[in-house]
Amino acid sequence: MNLTLTADTFSVELEPMERFWAFHLGARIDIPRAHIQSVSSTMPPLSWRVLRAPGTGLPWLVAGTFYTEQGREFWYITQRDRVLTLDLTSQDYYKRLILNVEDPSAWIARLQPLL
Repeated sequence: MNLTLTADTFSVELEPMERFWAFHLGARIDIPRAHIQSVSSTMPPLSWRVLRAPGTGLPWLVAGTFYTEQGREFWYITQRDRVLTLDLTSQDYYKRLILNVEDPSAWIARLQPLL
């Protein structure tokens, strides 16, 4: 997974196997930077009321589209200790992105001043 931040857009580019596990047809998820409401390194809890459709739920991988009380979310988690969570505005397709990144604190430091 490659993350990029430009003047206007935050982009998530999925590798082919990540797309496979997440059942995601597109290679990229582009979010207008102005639509990012908050960022954190906390993984939201999964409950029995979460619907995964489509996606993968294994002990070592949570990936795909999830429907929660907040709305539609995109998850790609393989390690629970390196999580970047982005809360988005209601006008986006996804209301939240929950991703594994190499250094969550570095991404938070880059994104937080832009909010």
